[in-house]
Amino acid sequence: MKKIIYTVMMIVAVVSLASCAKKESLGLTHITYYPSLEVLGDASITVQKGLPYVDAGCKATLQGEDVTSQVTTTSNVNTAVSGVYSVSYSIANAEGFIKTATRQVIVLDLTDPIEGFYTTLNVHTATSSKYDGPWQTLIIKNANGTYYITDFFGGWYAIGRNYGSKYAMTGNFSLSGSTVTLLNSYLSGWGDGLDGMDVGTYNAATGTFYWEVGYAGSMTFYVTMQKN
Repeated sequence: MKKIIYTVMMIVAVVSLASCAKKESLGLTHITYYPSLEVLGDASITVQKGLPYVDAGCKATLQGEDVTSQVTTTSNVNTAVSGVYSVSYSIANAEGFIKTATRQVIVLDLTDPIEGFYTTLNVHTATSSKYDGPWQTLIIKNANGTYYITDFFGGWYAIGRNYGSKYAMTGNFSLSGSTVTLLNSYLSGWGDGLDGMDVGTYNAATGTFYWEVGYAGSMTFYVTMQKN
C-alpha cells in the first residue's frame, strides 16, 4: 500500500512541476528579425564587352538599421567574354537565417552586328498562330565564331505560355552570309531538342532572322526575330 501511495505522490509532483514550468513560459515568445536587401540600380544590366564593370552594390537594413557592411557579395562577371553572369548578395541574421538577392549582368559586344537582344516579330506553328509578344531573345557570339541563342522558339513556350526559362529552346548556330545552320539545341524542361532546321536565313539589311524548325516529330515552328 505504501508503495502505491509513494508512486501516486511522485506522479502528482511531476505533473505539478510540468504545470509550473508551463505557467512560467506562458506568454514568452522568441522573435526573429530578418534583414531586407535592396539591389541598387537595375536588377539586370548590359555591359560593353572589354570595359570594366563596377557593381552598384546592395543595401541591407535590419530593424531600421543600415547593416550593408555585413553583406557578402559574390560575382562571376568576366567582361572579357560575352555571356550572362550574376552578382549575388547575401546576409545572415543573428539566428543564421540567410537572405539573398541577385543582379544579372549581360556582357555583350555592342558593336557586333549579330550579338545582342532580338524581338520576336512573329512565331507560329501550322496549327496555331497565337502571338502576344513582343518577346525578347538574346544571341551571344561564341569564341569560335558561332552563336548561342537563348530560345530558338523566340519565347513561344517560355514566355508566351508562361512555362518559364526551362522551356526555352537554347542552342548554337553558325552563320555564313545569309544562311543559318543549326548546330545543336536543348530544352531542359522536356529534356529534348529540335528535330532540325528546314530553313534558316539572316537579312543583314534589317537585322532579321527567320527559320523553320521541326520539333517533337510532328511540329514546325516559323520564327521571325529582329535585332533591337
